Amino acid sequence: MLNSFRMSTFAFAAAAVCIASPAVSEEHTVLIEDGGYFPTITYAMQGDTIVFINDSDASQTVSGPDDSWTSGAIPVDGSFELALMEDTPLTFTGGVDLEGVDIEGEISYEPAPLDE
Repeated sequence: MLNSFRMSTFAFAAAAVCIASPAVSEEHTVLIEDGGYFPTITYAMQGDTIVFINDSDASQTVSGPDDSWTSGAIPVDGSFELALMEDTPLTFTGGVDLEGVDIEGEISYEPAPLDE
């Protein structure tokens, strides 16, 4: 009986620790290059942070659809952090590529594809 009580108490304590443990957020880097973003798709989760680093030769601005969020001007070698919330749009734009086409990037909550 005592062993059964100990096992039940241990199981309850283990479950409580798992439930009460905070989710660990991650930081992901997106480089703003002349003509595009690297990576083009960033695999992340809600609560994570995307850090945009301007690795181009000029000041850059990154924005969500309909200016739902904007970085403002990011100077050369500067950065901007975007915290991913439930309502954060999963696409972003800013600048044009070498052919004059708007450059776009994407955030995906799907698991990253694995190399085979």
